[in-house]
Amino acid sequence: MEPQAVSNWARRHDATFPRPSIQGETELYPVEAVATWLDQRKIPRNRRGPYEDPGVTFGQRFRRNLGMAPAPTDPPAHSTENTWQKDFWQSLEFLWGTSGTVRYLDIILVLLAVRRFSPATWRTLLEPPASTRDLSKVLAARSRENPGRAGMYGPAMVLLDNDPDLAATLKKLLRILHQVTAATTGAVQAPDATAVADFLLDRLSGLDRLTPEEFFTPPAVASIAMKILDPRPGERIHDPCCGAGELLVAAARHARLRGGLPMLHGFARSRRSWQVTHLHAAVHGLVADLGPQMRALRDQLDLPDRYDVVVTNPPFNEPVWASGETTDHPRFPYGAPPAHNANFAWLQSAVSALRAGGRAAVIMPSSAATSSRGSEEEHVRGRLVHAGVLECVVALPGDLFRGAASPEIGMWILRSPGSETPRDDMLFIDGRSIGTKIGTAERYLTEDDADRVASTYHRWRTSGSLHATDDRDFAAAVRRERVVRRPGIRLTPGSYVHLPPAPVDLARTRADLRTLTAELEHRHEQALAADHAVNRIMTEVARWTA
Repeated sequence: MEPQAVSNWARRHDATFPRPSIQGETELYPVEAVATWLDQRKIPRNRRGPYEDPGVTFGQRFRRNLGMAPAPTDPPAHSTENTWQKDFWQSLEFLWGTSGTVRYLDIILVLLAVRRFSPATWRTLLEPPASTRDLSKVLAARSRENPGRAGMYGPAMVLLDNDPDLAATLKKLLRILHQVTAATTGAVQAPDATAVADFLLDRLSGLDRLTPEEFFTPPAVASIAMKILDPRPGERIHDPCCGAGELLVAAARHARLRGGLPMLHGFARSRRSWQVTHLHAAVHGLVADLGPQMRALRDQLDLPDRYDVVVTNPPFNEPVWASGETTDHPRFPYGAPPAHNANFAWLQSAVSALRAGGRAAVIMPSSAATSSRGSEEEHVRGRLVHAGVLECVVALPGDLFRGAASPEIGMWILRSPGSETPRDDMLFIDGRSIGTKIGTAERYLTEDDADRVASTYHRWRTSGSLHATDDRDFAAAVRRERVVRRPGIRLTPGSYVHLPPAPVDLARTRADLRTLTAELEHRHEQALAADHAVNRIMTEVARWTA
């Protein structure tokens, strides 16, 4: 820091700037006090560096340039992050800022994989600290050893060969990763590389979507799916929209508890998703077969492979997914999904990809359970229920995804047709009230929440009924014939689960119901007309482009 700059601050902000001590003819300002004063002053956008985020302060820059520790921060209320997670994230923020951490995610995952599985190589990188050229040589050697997976190192190698900022900070990154994975204190065991990778992907998920439509599946939501589906060693697991590989990794983690690993398969919607999924799996010691290229849903429909478990969190309400006659396809035996919304294409494709006895979990927007009466979606809902393919719908609360206010979601549990005699009933679980609110825009589910949902499902499936008294306000087993007779074939669990009645003003409620009923009928008519209009347009487009 130039002395003139400090003198200018002191002169312009005489009332608030820290007071110096005088030694001879020299004014000495206390460094920590200056840093604390600068912490209150944000850097204007036109003066921020290339890797400085909006909201960064002069104090953060001052501390980083002098090699000082980051400023202490108060944890957010109800924070779910433990000490090592807070310290690790703060170190990365201090090193690069959030945008820099997103930029160098591939480098971090590569180093975590080396840390876990190549201790000798890790020691050579640490002592003396490696350069970007040293790490590039390590990745080049790994690419030669396994040419089929060489593509996943591509972005990391480009950064190592061309990014001067990475060259200047790699040694600090190595030290941060070594410290976080070796810092056992008292009875608290240091996290291994897998825990660090999982935390980092979750923490960054609100900032670095692999495609604009995809959201990283929260760990507890993935846990609910695995505890219900129960993937086992040797089974074929498939995620047709694999994101960062979080559901495939969760399936492998669950199967390991049973003594072995499943075979992981999937498709990625983007090159970025393909690379991050491979790196995420590598940190866990897993290999995922994602094929040589990216595949959208329409490119998967004619593939013959079948799986024991399909689990996926696809884009919600994807508007442009079909081409030509895609909607009229054998993969959609329960009815043609609309060309302007892929929700029921994803659901049917998951069922059609199952082997005999297979099971699937598909995360859906809550609107999929209630979309327009008389529409293609209502028709498909009815046939899925009538055929016994749809076993259970779980309603989950909103705001589960990091970085964005999100609506309530549903998890649809399905079985392959003909694998067993369909039950006369299906299960609805209303989990909208579970979890803990963090701040104003995020909700967190615990493993206890996941256990409650999964145990309710398995109790119903094994005993044929719900016995526990606390299930009454949480779940309901409903005969299928009752579900399909319901107007609109609505599959919202809250419509079937008994909830304690709240006091109501009957006169006002009757008036409101009359108004809402008329409005709803009008909206249904508009939605049905819009569905038909869009389908006519899509048919015309297909005819012109054929």
